[in-house]
Amino acid sequence: TCNFVHGVPVVAVCIGCAVNKELELGIIYSPDDCKLYTGRKGHGAFCNGQRLWASRQTDISKALIVTEVGSNRDPVAVKQLFTNLQRLLKLQAQGIRILGSAALDLCHVAVGDVDAFYQFGLHCWDIAAAAVIVREAGGIVMDTSVLGGD
Repeated sequence: TCNFVHGVPVVAVCIGCAVNKELELGIIYSPDDCKLYTGRKGHGAFCNGQRLWASRQTDISKALIVTEVGSNRDPVAVKQLFTNLQRLLKLQAQGIRILGSAALDLCHVAVGDVDAFYQFGLHCWDIAAAAVIVREAGGIVMDTSVLGGD
């Protein structure tokens, strides 16, 4: 939302569908590059009709990791953010980037051009659609406890 308000072309429209609290469908549209990402449980993940496969990189020194700062400026959350960034930097990954959209970051994971995404403090609307897409691309989504509460 912040990017959209400021005219930064890193925005997405996300629709996630859960049935009985199980994510079933994810649709993400990136209007600035005309990319439509889709994933349906058991049916794969796609970008503009092309099948997606997540990276299989296991060597952290060759991995590109993306993260986001988020919008929570509570002092405890800010301290946790800096602690987490410090931990990420100590991993000695090939690169760590902040691209501007958790949903699109996860789409990059599904495409395979990014090896991992990390962020805390997300809401279900940030990741529900993308979680389906990443999983259907063969990626792993860990700790989606946020999905049960929102």
